[in-house]
Amino acid sequence: MKSILGFAMLLPVLLGSVSPASAAITIYTDKAEYALDETVFISVHNDGPDDTAFSSWPFVYITEVNSGECYYGCAGLPVVTEFPASTTANDSWDVGASGAPPGTYRIEVNVLGTTVSTTVRVYEVLPTDSPAWSTIKAQYVGR
Repeated sequence: MKSILGFAMLLPVLLGSVSPASAAITIYTDKAEYALDETVFISVHNDGPDDTAFSSWPFVYITEVNSGECYYGCAGLPVVTEFPASTTANDSWDVGASGAPPGTYRIEVNVLGTTVSTTVRVYEVLPTDSPAWSTIKAQYVGR
């Protein structure tokens, strides 16, 4: 009984030591829309005032909004990485290499239990320089 009482008294101290730090985290990308062959550049900034830590590595994970399918950082390792106040951490996502289809994607970061996210749109680039069928046909008619 004494050990249970002792643990109950120690529990608030343990929980207080792992609670999220008082840090303001912002996440942003270099633009809001990307073609399938582009790379998304991601920045996460700790505006402070306190230091904090990322909960996994890689520190960002990217999912398609409608399907929930993960395309980057899906099997993040449970590695705690320091994230000091007034610093920026950068990452990138090669959209084409990930096999992601066109759609809207949520980019998230988890900093000691606090999740911050942003969204980007990925679109397919349609060829605009393909000749009309009549132009192609004219090249072969009359030969």
